[in-house]
Amino acid sequence: MKKLRLEEVLRIIDGVVVEGKTPKFIRQVVDYPSDVEVDETLLFDRHQRIQPWRFERHDDCVVVTENPDAWSDISSENVVVRVTDVEESYRNFVRYYRGLFSIPVIAITGTCGKTTTKEMVAHILSKKYHVQSTIRSKNDPAFNSDYLLGIDDETDAAVFETAVGRKGDLLRSCKVFRPNLGVITNIGIDHLNKFPTHYDYIQAKGEMLPGLGYTGTLLLNADDANIKKIDLTPFNGRLITFGFGEQAEFQVTQARLEEGGMSFTLRFAHIDHDLFVPGYGKHSVYNAVAAIATAYAVGVGIDEAGESLRSYQHLPGHTNVLRGLNGSVVIDDTWSSNPTSMGAALKLLDDLAQGRKKIAVLGKMAALGEFADEQYAKISRQLVDQKVDVLITRNSIAKEFAKHAIRFGMRKEQVYMCTELKEIQQLLQKLMDKNTIVLVKTSMKDYEIEDLMKHITV
Repeated sequence: MKKLRLEEVLRIIDGVVVEGKTPKFIRQVVDYPSDVEVDETLLFDRHQRIQPWRFERHDDCVVVTENPDAWSDISSENVVVRVTDVEESYRNFVRYYRGLFSIPVIAITGTCGKTTTKEMVAHILSKKYHVQSTIRSKNDPAFNSDYLLGIDDETDAAVFETAVGRKGDLLRSCKVFRPNLGVITNIGIDHLNKFPTHYDYIQAKGEMLPGLGYTGTLLLNADDANIKKIDLTPFNGRLITFGFGEQAEFQVTQARLEEGGMSFTLRFAHIDHDLFVPGYGKHSVYNAVAAIATAYAVGVGIDEAGESLRSYQHLPGHTNVLRGLNGSVVIDDTWSSNPTSMGAALKLLDDLAQGRKKIAVLGKMAALGEFADEQYAKISRQLVDQKVDVLITRNSIAKEFAKHAIRFGMRKEQVYMCTELKEIQQLLQKLMDKNTIVLVKTSMKDYEIEDLMKHITV
């Protein structure tokens, strides 16, 4: 965080010192007492978690509160500041802090690929810039202010993942980050339990436009049918498109499966660039092109970005291809599960099989509400059409895959409905050999799945 003069901060938050000797500077800003780590910390008492003892080991801490009396017993080295509305004061401070920096601030959203694309962008930019970004897939809006305050005078660019769980989430994140470059990787099926229709979910992703203030730079997947349902008329900034179709400004003209990842040719401004991305499947190419186009918009050349991308390493649980038991292959896609990512994972299983027996271990797809049965049936049809040899389901909700798969023609002896991970582990140990490829696709909320992965990989 940038070191700030407290006098200026007090002016911004309209605060009045009621107790203690005011320090000259602030080096940390938090809203939980337990997060105080250094002297000269500004604490906004937003959660009314009063722990005065927490300040005894720090000097010159400043508490911003609506209720100064509650903090009357803190040690003399600390300061109490009274404000009328601590939430409004906090928002004013965040707006002020963001306004101190004129750097590229990138917001990335999408049903799938937003974490990987964000990680790829940060990886590319970090080769020549100091980058602040969201951590792994921790994209809950509750973390937004902390991420923003991670920007300091050394920061050259910021890359933030902006999730959509309900209407308004993306816009609220953009009010904190104030991005000048936005990316929508794709819009599929997810979080429909929080939206009356799929169209409403699409429009919630479209909040990226007002989040940019209808200016700046917007990167869109030109191949995505749902993105095309967003009204771009009000947007007055620079529009950049990527994809496989001829209409894409950054166009992938061919992609090939190779050892360790995907080779592809990217055409931009009538020039072809031969590139490579670690990670398999067409979706990996989409993520790579989105990242390269984003980096280009910030000032990194295409070949330079492509070379940086060669050393990218995927986060655990994000379609990692691993060595399995008895010479088998395992696709670890256990971080998250929705119909869009499930379909992509099954397509990858089919692409990598190359004559191997295909086993799909599937957990539930959450947050689908009244659309759940329809989406489970759609994925089950894909299982049958791709001739998956063995289907193993995890827990009661995932049994819907089995029910529909059998209805669509999968034989009952091909299907195993399990509750305990131990059952799945013992079953796989019997089935896995050098002629087997296994996809494990579950949700991040299946907290025990990591233990299974340890027992079926080497």
